Amino acid sequence: MVKDRLHPKIWEKLIEKSGLKPNSIRTTLTRIKKKYKVTLNAAAYILAQRKKFSVARYLEDKDWDSLRNIEFIQVPVKVSTSRRKKIIEIVNYETENRFFKAHINEINKAYTCGCYTACFILMRKVLENFIVEILRKKYPENKTRWREEYVKKIISKSEIKRKIKEKVAFLLRKISV
Repeated sequence: MVKDRLHPKIWEKLIEKSGLKPNSIRTTLTRIKKKYKVTLNAAAYILAQRKKFSVARYLEDKDWDSLRNIEFIQVPVKVSTSRRKKIIEIVNYETENRFFKAHINEINKAYTCGCYTACFILMRKVLENFIVEILRKKYPENKTRWREEYVKKIISKSEIKRKIKEKVAFLLRKISV
């Protein structure tokens, strides 16, 4: 009679992945072998299944034959119940500027997650940067004196203040919906 031997690769895997000491592995394999009347490699397969890894590639036909009498209970895999929320687009502005795209995307995500204060602050930041970009295009870098005068004119004009207030009020109404 040929003595039942454990495949060396299986032994390495059991030591590496089971988290058990070698003596504990030997004892456990012996108990499983006696309880289920299987080969030593098949017992190692059962132990590996319990520890959530596999040594199936090292099993031979005689090992698979000894496992045929054992019923394995399939444990259902937990499916994540958290689904990504569809992002609500409260600001939809097409631009090539990465900065504006990233901020507008962040505004929409903040609104979707219910972070309304963050949404308001980001909107203000984007609005300020829009104004700066408009001023840069209207008054290039070499005309700083004219740019400063233009900014003073904008701030002093009540009509522009009114329009900005209307726009902010409109955005706030849209957020509160």
